[in-house]
Amino acid sequence: MIGTQEIISLIEVIYEIAQEVKANKKRCKRLVERLGALQLPLNRLTEEQCRSAAQTLALTLEVVKDARNLVQKFTEAKWYARVYGAATGDTKENFAAINERLQGCVQGLNLAVSVEVLFDPSEDALDTQQDMKEMQDLLQRLKFEHGRTREDLVAINTALDAVGIEIQNECLEIKELQRRGHQSLKYGQAEILRLLQALQVDKQRVHESRKPKVESTLTLRKIKSAEILEGDVIGNGGFGVVRRGTWNGIAVAIKKLPNVAVDAKTMEELRDEGWKHQQLIHPNIIAFYGACLEDADKSLIMELGPGGSLHYRIHKNPKLISAPLTHGYVLDIIAGVRYLHDNGISHRDLKSPNIIIAAGGVLKLCDFGLAKIRSTVKSITSSKRSSTSIGTTAWMAPEVHNRKAKKDWQKVDVYAVGIIIFELVMRIEPWDGLDVTEIITAVLFEKERPDINDAARAEYPVLIDILQKCWDQDAYKRPSFTDGDIQRRISAELDKLGGDPRQVVDSVETLPPGPPTPARVTRPGHQSPRPPPPRQQLTSATTPAVSVNKAALDEATRLNSEGMQLYHKANFTDAEQKYRNALQIRERELGRNHPDVAESLNNLARLLTTTAKYSEAKPLFERAIDIREKSSVDNHPDLATSLHDFAELLKLQGEYEKSKPLHDQALDIRTVIFGPEHQVVAQSLCSVADLLQKMGENEKSKPLLERAITICQKTAEEKSLHAKCLDRLAWFFYLLWDLDEAKFYSEQANSIGEMAFFPNHPDLAEIVNNLGVILRDKGNFDEVKPLLRERAIEISEKTLGPNHPDVARGLKRPSWVVVPSGEI
Repeated sequence: MIGTQEIISLIEVIYEIAQEVKANKKRCKRLVERLGALQLPLNRLTEEQCRSAAQTLALTLEVVKDARNLVQKFTEAKWYARVYGAATGDTKENFAAINERLQGCVQGLNLAVSVEVLFDPSEDALDTQQDMKEMQDLLQRLKFEHGRTREDLVAINTALDAVGIEIQNECLEIKELQRRGHQSLKYGQAEILRLLQALQVDKQRVHESRKPKVESTLTLRKIKSAEILEGDVIGNGGFGVVRRGTWNGIAVAIKKLPNVAVDAKTMEELRDEGWKHQQLIHPNIIAFYGACLEDADKSLIMELGPGGSLHYRIHKNPKLISAPLTHGYVLDIIAGVRYLHDNGISHRDLKSPNIIIAAGGVLKLCDFGLAKIRSTVKSITSSKRSSTSIGTTAWMAPEVHNRKAKKDWQKVDVYAVGIIIFELVMRIEPWDGLDVTEIITAVLFEKERPDINDAARAEYPVLIDILQKCWDQDAYKRPSFTDGDIQRRISAELDKLGGDPRQVVDSVETLPPGPPTPARVTRPGHQSPRPPPPRQQLTSATTPAVSVNKAALDEATRLNSEGMQLYHKANFTDAEQKYRNALQIRERELGRNHPDVAESLNNLARLLTTTAKYSEAKPLFERAIDIREKSSVDNHPDLATSLHDFAELLKLQGEYEKSKPLHDQALDIRTVIFGPEHQVVAQSLCSVADLLQKMGENEKSKPLLERAITICQKTAEEKSLHAKCLDRLAWFFYLLWDLDEAKFYSEQANSIGEMAFFPNHPDLAEIVNNLGVILRDKGNFDEVKPLLRERAIEISEKTLGPNHPDVARGLKRPSWVVVPSGEI
């Protein structure tokens, strides 16, 4: 009979082990605390109670042993290799299973313990979030430590991918709970922001290393075996064993071809189909890097999907696939299929096992165009094996089973999409329980399809209608994905469900309110920080309350959008009217304190600042900030935008000391929410650097500008911001009187600015003007053409008006005097 002392002694051992853990410290500590809480109640059990509960005590001992083994994993020097060897991201499930089993034992033994308090799920959620972020930071540090072997780097990158998937799943779970109106969420705002920041770091890491920098080639790219480092086996495909590995420093999947299977015909097919795949670049298509075709090593090198296959996600992973996520998945699949069809390629073997989940939760199609090669490999390696396996038959269109039938392979792909949608909405295997012959009989002769229950029909009416069209018996009645009609229907339904939950950061306004945060920096002209008002749920502009006029709000949205376009084109007069009309409609329909009103206020105030109407802009900014403080969660990105823009106004008015704390606050919010490498962070860095130069702290501006320029170079999205950052860096050197460096960066800024800005934009005028000043002071009088200085003034006068301060300064600027020739 198992006694309580054996369990108590093992708990004490686990306590000692837990002191040495290197990762998942929060969850390990929580587990040890729960085990420790059982020691005294277990010690009080009588012999009679132990005999009557012998079976439960045996189960408890097994749970405690499993807990020891789980905690032990995280004490090893290379814990990441053991814990995340398969990149399945199951750490959370392991802890959850142990805690659930332990809770059952406590209840079965009827111990004097408060189960509700001891096993609080909200505490587990917070521990999980903190551990995820800390593991991500730790793995990033380990990755760059000296002395790491290539094998270590493979394991660390695998673990980073797995942690990224865990973070993604955690965000999706929170999003779905919010969508369903879950009232028991206890997530603090700081914890959620930490999780969002971790997600952004993972996305940036993936973005930087997603694809190797390889040259375009007209033939299949040949990769040498010496360039590849093979890792663990992660599966067995139609070609043979599939391994994880690295090539050119990135994680890859290596599909090994059995040497006996690669004859001359197969090699020719491989070169042809591999080259075609190599040319395809699309977010929903797996990247094909090349092939190793050496005598002793023949393999295909492809992008690795750290989230595993869609088939595994649907049928083996217990995590919920929400209705919004299901619609998002279907859009990914159709986008990939459409891209193939638009390029004249048919997949021919489309099924959920051939769709992988890449970083960020994005679905990607793989193994297309290689079905013919796969069948050749199979026929050579196993003459006894049927060339059609049950794993493929379930997704095959009826005409594929009829050798005499004419086949439109694109319509065959469409049929397979219908089956995959069935898997997603039903969460069961297609034709589960039937063998190959029974499936063919049902599909081809009896014209049957898998059953769909009433619950799925009620939850997914649009997807059910689409899948039934996709799997029509008549191939020519099946829809095409090339016209976009199906995608538009799914997108409209997804919008009704609240949007794609994978875009978590874009929907940060739906996060639940957290605990009170430390007082903000007091805005100029305001009272001292007051107690925070009651939080209100942010109302979406796209889903107005029933009492408002939706048509009017749609008109306001249109006006606002047109105003933004006119603003960027430097047509400030027309943009101002659009903004004012949008604001008027929104205030009338939504009231004065709605977040959409704050958006209109901020847009109008920014325009008024540009046109030097500072006194009119200031109260609008203050209203926008006040609304956004009250109606959104703390540290919302929209609040950061208003703080940044208001700080820019104060800077233009020379109120530098008031501007600085607002700029710093905006930068902090943006860094937390978007991560340190986002372009809005670069915008804040550039603005702060400009402010420091004006405050006489020029030496502090350079590192900020260098950071901002690095971000701009990585993102390559906002060229106008890149030009402004280079202009500020040029001015840094100008203030040091290093005119050669100043000229170098100013010319870069001018070159990029000419392409990025509309011809009459005032920011371009400033860049052109600064280049003229630098050239003049450098003594390059011949380069200071009249067009250069006249153009700067002409742009400003045309867009800002003759009375704008910048125009006045330009027309009277004494620094324009060129002494040798007497020109002004």
